[in-house]
Amino acid sequence: MSKFIIEDVIEEFMDEDSIEQDIHHHPVSWCIALLIVTPPLVAALMQMDDPRTDPALDSLGPLQSIVGLVMFLMLQTQLFIAPIACFALAFRRHLAPAVLVAMGSSAIMLTLNIGHQQGFWPEGILGPLVTAACLAPFIIVLRKKRTQLNPGRSRQVWATLMATSILMFAVATLVPAVSSYGEADFCTEAEVVDTECVDEWQTYGWASIGLVVAAIGWAWPRGRHIVEEIADDIIEAAT
Repeated sequence: MSKFIIEDVIEEFMDEDSIEQDIHHHPVSWCIALLIVTPPLVAALMQMDDPRTDPALDSLGPLQSIVGLVMFLMLQTQLFIAPIACFALAFRRHLAPAVLVAMGSSAIMLTLNIGHQQGFWPEGILGPLVTAACLAPFIIVLRKKRTQLNPGRSRQVWATLMATSILMFAVATLVPAVSSYGEADFCTEAEVVDTECVDEWQTYGWASIGLVVAAIGWAWPRGRHIVEEIADDIIEAAT
């Protein structure tokens, strides 16, 4: 069911007239949103380890170093810059570019599979805390929709896309952070890894999605049942 919910809201959001009108009114905000999302998304989809030296950009000639540097910087800072940018855009009531940043960033994080990358977040308990802090701006943006959007179809569409993006972002960041914290601090003794302990902490990682669903329910009470359906589908697809 949630599959059709997402298809419907994306179709509604991408309505040609409304998007064209919003771009006309807020061109700078849309440029910022596209700058934050597009370069790292291209790099992630092309599986570039280091865009600054990747041969896939050789055809750009003298622009290679500039484009590669932008891609690299956006990739390295995506965990932090996307929530900040989304919050800043929503604060200025530029809600369409804000949700675009949230959607694009969550897709980038899932594509990167950062759970298998070392050093992406601080070690120990700081890992889950940092990723939870990065989710907080998205939750606040969703909560503030009541004062920024009139009740009706447009609010429902925007909130559904925002909630889905938050769930995807959490799956890509919070889940591996919690799992990595437990595996590193509790599952290794005398350089021997306890596989049962690893499996247990992976379960804890996925259980953390429940906290995210609760936070989304607080920010968007009427959409709780939709969020639960979407969360079940995301977890099922990821596991």
